[in-house]
Amino acid sequence: MGRKPVERALYKALRRAAEQFDRNVALRALLTAVPQKVYHRSLGRVVDIESSALANSVIEHVVRDVNAGADFHRPDGVRKRARLATETLRRYFREPPPTRLAPEMSQLDACYFEAPGAAGGAPAQSPLDAGFEVLRWLNSISSAFEELPVAATRPVRVSGFGLKEDQCAAPCIGDVLLTHPIACLRQPTLHQAAILLAEGGEVSFGEDESISAAARSTAARGVMGIVLNRPTRLTLGQLLEASEARDTNALLGPFRDNVVYVGGDVMRDRLLMLHPFADVADAARIVDGVFMSSDLGAVNDAVLNGKDPRRFKVFVGHCGWAAEQLKLECERGVWFAARGAPGAVARLAVETHCFLEPDATMGSASALTPIVAEAGAKEPQYLESADRSVYTTLLGGFSEEHCALTLLAGHDADVLLDHLHATVERHVHSSDHTDA
Repeated sequence: MGRKPVERALYKALRRAAEQFDRNVALRALLTAVPQKVYHRSLGRVVDIESSALANSVIEHVVRDVNAGADFHRPDGVRKRARLATETLRRYFREPPPTRLAPEMSQLDACYFEAPGAAGGAPAQSPLDAGFEVLRWLNSISSAFEELPVAATRPVRVSGFGLKEDQCAAPCIGDVLLTHPIACLRQPTLHQAAILLAEGGEVSFGEDESISAAARSTAARGVMGIVLNRPTRLTLGQLLEASEARDTNALLGPFRDNVVYVGGDVMRDRLLMLHPFADVADAARIVDGVFMSSDLGAVNDAVLNGKDPRRFKVFVGHCGWAAEQLKLECERGVWFAARGAPGAVARLAVETHCFLEPDATMGSASALTPIVAEAGAKEPQYLESADRSVYTTLLGGFSEEHCALTLLAGHDADVLLDHLHATVERHVHSSDHTDA
């Protein structure tokens, strides 16, 4: 059989494979590229990653075209039926190359003709070999996706607390960042996280002596965030039982029944509180109706003066980025940035609480089950998982395409890693995105 019949058969097979990705946004979200730039924490700046055979492979070219240059695929909420993967492969295998190259070369030939690994102008890999490589790769992703446990229910789009994704503007204080479903699989605190950007300020490096003085100065122009959807199974009172700081225990007495949330992996020995009260002595305004306090004496005085302690949400730790680092991660597609009216942010950040109550099905008062209830609601809204429900509600509220991504969000990180190991393993090493 000559080359042409093989090429035609290969292209048809590639097109059929690509059409599966165009029909399924969750499947398309698994198309991840190797990062070209990362934030170097010790140097305090963004650095280019040296070229490698992997980064110059045809797969990387195809993925970046589908993802509009980003590492991770993000729906735009408009092109519901866009034939992204199909059109990308057509450009590589069927369209003529730039006129300055030989007319008999395909776009795929042109790609390899210009690749750094193509010494002396000779293609690093034949177009047929590259085509079969792409086909095997697409089929492997499809097979892994089909092996994921089937979701109990199909995703249903809801209001999403009234927040909408904004892909145009840079994130700012009061915005909420949602993690891409597979961007932080090895970072439990950030996987499927909803993070409120709380303030710009100095990024904490702790006692890490590898960070130079120049890097500390540059990175000091940082951004702080608080993970909103990581309630623990501990009350503050239970957390304080192991503490010997009697003065602290006395100040936090009114909040002993409040659930403790994990706000991030930075400064886990620091307590923060979010609340709706502007007149608390040390209150830092995030948006109207959302304030942050870290002075335990001030919040204790507020309760003594009549504030309801149940309206204070207690967080341990926070997230932190250098401003340049966060900007790069947004460009890479690591985060969905959501914003809305202050009332919508307040509803999510301070009016949605997680309470711990006995689980009747366990028959024991010590069995604690997280539930979510909106302040003022007649009945608490029980959720299967408080952290995941907040994330999927926000993500699914952006658009129908984003709602489809909640099929991935319905799985724990270890499940995704187990089933998609070959697909994402080469990328997760670069997903240590924050100082969180």
